[in-house]
Amino acid sequence: MSASYGSQFKWRGKGNIPIEQLKKLKGIVQRAHADNRRVRFWAMPNNEKVWQTFLDAGVDWMNVDDIKKFKKFWLAYKKEQ
Repeated sequence: MSASYGSQFKWRGKGNIPIEQLKKLKGIVQRAHADNRRVRFWAMPNNEKVWQTFLDAGVDWMNVDDIKKFKKFWLAYKKEQ
């Protein structure tokens, strides 16, 4: 499953993700993984809270524009796992 972030979600990382959007995200991941498919979102916000929420939900790939910021976030995120 591959889609632009904005086509599926409105949350930009301020505050917590609205519960209905979190349920939608988890449902997408669950259905895709049940079919042995991967989940990719592109045009993601350059926001660490968004990235963490999506990784925690099981998203497999995220395309981001700020590679340096994401690399710093990713290295810290992986240490916590």
